[in-house]
Amino acid sequence: MADGRSFEVRHHDFLLLGPNGRTAFVFSTSGAEFSILDVMLMTEIEFGPQGAQSATSAASDQS
Repeated sequence: MADGRSFEVRHHDFLLLGPNGRTAFVFSTSGAEFSILDVMLMTEIEFGPQGAQSATSAASDQS
């Protein structure tokens, strides 16, 4: 994110893009909590192999 935070999405089922494409909802693995993000403030999206966890996203996971 533009403010330095990062959010880990472990599976595509935990991400919901709003109908206008401007808002993203990222759910925790329990599904009990979620963060609402402005897509325009995303500065990078990093993809990895399914099931793998990158060191960067693990260290700064803030959901």
